[in-house]
Amino acid sequence: MVERPFESLIKEARSISVYDGNNEKTALQPWLVEVNDIILLTNPGPQRAYIFNIIMSKIQGTARQVIQRIMNPNWESMRAALIANFGVTEPYTALVNEIHRILIVEQKVKEFELLNGKRKIYIDKNDIENDYFVTDILRRHLPEKGTVGIHSELSDHEYNIVQLQIVELYSNNRNLKFIKCTSKAIDLINEEQCYGKPRKLVADNEFNMVNVKEFLRQESIEIHFTSPKSHTEKVLKATEFYNTAIHSTINCKPLDVQLGQVDKSKIAQLMQEKKEKWVSYCNKNREQQQNITHDKVYIKNYVNERYKEEPKYRKARGQKTKIFHKGNLILFLLGIITVLLQIKSTLAQPSLQVEEVHSATGLLLIKKGNEKLIRDYKRIYHKIDLRQYELALLELEKNIAARKDYLIKKVVIKNLRDCFAGLVMDLEIRN
Repeated sequence: MVERPFESLIKEARSISVYDGNNEKTALQPWLVEVNDIILLTNPGPQRAYIFNIIMSKIQGTARQVIQRIMNPNWESMRAALIANFGVTEPYTALVNEIHRILIVEQKVKEFELLNGKRKIYIDKNDIENDYFVTDILRRHLPEKGTVGIHSELSDHEYNIVQLQIVELYSNNRNLKFIKCTSKAIDLINEEQCYGKPRKLVADNEFNMVNVKEFLRQESIEIHFTSPKSHTEKVLKATEFYNTAIHSTINCKPLDVQLGQVDKSKIAQLMQEKKEKWVSYCNKNREQQQNITHDKVYIKNYVNERYKEEPKYRKARGQKTKIFHKGNLILFLLGIITVLLQIKSTLAQPSLQVEEVHSATGLLLIKKGNEKLIRDYKRIYHKIDLRQYELALLELEKNIAARKDYLIKKVVIKNLRDCFAGLVMDLEIRN
């Protein structure tokens, strides 16, 4: 579990709503879940005692009277007492009414109510005593299809009158189904009571108002405003579809895993089996690395590197073939010029100093500004400016022109000098 700063836990505990035993105002189950999460994140000792005192101050009214009867109260005893007096034994999600309802009461305050997308129709004793009142109410407010539950707080005589009216009106309607309810569940104000308060709200600029932001600040809810013409709605829909679709790897929905409806140990085992199957499948078709022992082999000419008339394969030497990439071209040219400078050193030119350095560790320290060509055990360590390379090439070209019997031709030196002139210009442009 991730540890959180004690100051943030205090702030979150103080933002919890007050519970006074009235479930219509503040539902008990989400309130207990929110408090339990804060207490579990708090370290035992003085910090937990401080948080516990803040929670105690949030319990008022009849709930406070129940807590005061407990000797040496702690969180477990308080939680059990609140559930015993104000809670329910069924799962809390079962309290969300999934059907439309007709409530037959002694005296109604209102005739129709829409709660959580479901209709509540009230019929009182005065409506039953009039001939056409019940019929008019049912025709106005009953939906075209669905399930309708009928709960009566009056005697069976009044219930039978309403039942006869329903049979007369909807006996031939197969889209409506009526069932009798012996009791009614506690109504939730909204579905938010099932999950608790959100921690973050994403909205567009239409909700960027002072009163909305002040209300969310008091409820400790973070709000994030999206920019116009953004893809947030599409991303949210795509995320919803992704989380509610059955994945082939875990064989269930990710939302079920998050809500704890699936055993996570079985999911981990399934993922490990899938991984092993995929590795074995890849190894089955994997091409082994070839050990080329021949001197000459055929190398494939790729489509993006060859012309249309060229063959697909070309002859090359297996061990001696080198492919020079663009990033290694500068190092390749520096190596060529280093060899040329070694040749130049044999001509006894005073402009280049050559000395042998023997190092047991293999590390050679060169002072800044001391540009030398150092040779140690057939390894060449050079630190020289590109412009000095160009000057050395010019001198080398003159010396080779004087010695016609030398193996290196003048054309090669000229091409190298032109190449490094362009390289120096390119580096100056980049800098």
